[in-house]
This record gives sequence, C-alpha cells and structure tokens, in this order.
Amino acid sequence: MVLRAVFAAPRYRWRAAHDPLARLREALQQILDWMWGLHLVHPAAYWLLLAVLLTVSIALLVHIGYLLRQAVASRRTERATAGAEAVPPRDARWHLETARRLGAEGRFPDAIAHRWLALVLDLARRHAVTFHPSKTPMEIASEARLSAEALAELRALTTTLYAHLFGGAPCDAAAWLAFERGASDLSSHAAPA
Repeated sequence: MVLRAVFAAPRYRWRAAHDPLARLREALQQILDWMWGLHLVHPAAYWLLLAVLLTVSIALLVHIGYLLRQAVASRRTERATAGAEAVPPRDARWHLETARRLGAEGRFPDAIAHRWLALVLDLARRHAVTFHPSKTPMEIASEARLSAEALAELRALTTTLYAHLFGGAPCDAAAWLAFERGASDLSSHAAPA
C-alpha cells in the first residue's frame, strides 16, 4: 500500500522520452531504403539520380556563394558611401523649377506632378499640411489645415493630378497652364486655418 502511494507520485511516472528528430530520421531512413532498392533494381537509374542530385547540390552551393559575395560587396559599398555627402532634399523651389521646365518641354503630366509637389511642400513649410513621402496625395489634401475655400481648391487640384497622372485623362498645354495658375493662386493666398 505504501509502495503504491510512493510510486503513484508524478516523479515516478515513466514516459518514453520525446525525440524531436525521430520523424526526420524515419524519413531519411525511408529515402535511403528506397535508393538502395533502386540501386538493386535499376542501377542505371540510381546513378542518374545521384548525378542529378550532385549537380543540384553544386548549383545550390555556387548560388549561395554568389549571394554571399553580393551581400558582402553591398556592405562594402554602403560603408564606402556612408561618409560621402548625402544629396540634399529637394525643396518646393526645385520642384517648381522642374515643373516649369517640364511644362516647357511638353511633358505636361510630369509637370503637373512636380507642380503639385511644389505646392504641397510650400504649404508644409507654412504648416498648412503635413507632408510625408509615404502619404498619398489625397491623404495629404484631406489632412490639410486650410480655410474651407482653400481646402476645396487643394482637393480640386489633387483630383486633377489623379486624373492626368493616374487616370489617363489627356493632358495638354491648356490643362497644364490651368493647373499652374490654380496652384500659384492657392500658394499665394492660402494660409493655415
């Protein structure tokens, strides 16, 4: 009776040890058994399979070596350019000049995109909008802190931007000039709300 009570304690319960690699060993043993059977039944197929497996293994090793080499070379390039001066961020003036140059060249959709960005950067400088490159144009326009009239104008310009740049609406010199005039008017009259 006492012995049964003692051996009933949890520390005396014996269980088979759990082997996490048992399934892997079983699968590997089955593959080896299958290959040995193939060797006995079809020796030519066995040697062909070994040649294919060896070729694939060599190709994988070469590819891994190539990737490691590229990664190391990339790190070296990053370190070499880390000390170099970074390109200064482009401001509203740069985008405005680029927009006007592209408009003169007849590249109207690109000109509209740069003109919109010049407008938004100018409004961000005056704390009327919060600009971040990850935001979409409509997000920026909807979060603007402008008067109701200026906000409506910014949203109209943003809708025009979408129509010409992403919607495939035809964009000619008249559309570019109208967009430029609207952006200039908004830039000169808009004040944070």
